[in-house]
Amino acid sequence: MMREGIKWSNSKSKYLIASPEKALLDTLYISTRKGKKFSSLPELDLKNLNMKQFKHLKGNIKSKKIKTAIEEYMALIKGLHTHLRFTV
Repeated sequence: MMREGIKWSNSKSKYLIASPEKALLDTLYISTRKGKKFSSLPELDLKNLNMKQFKHLKGNIKSKKIKTAIEEYMALIKGLHTHLRFTV
């Protein structure tokens, strides 16, 4: 498991929490591994996503096949959000 992109919460009860970029990357990664392809993530808000950080985290994935699948999913997601007039 990649530990980068995870930090301790600032709450009284401490717990680990993923950054938005790490959470999205994990979602897309799992979909490539389990055959659960997401055609839409309507609740996804990309306007605050740090694409530079997302690409950096994606760079830690060793499999070129998985990286390519994640890139394809991101293109699909961006296309759907653009079509729905969301800011990407």
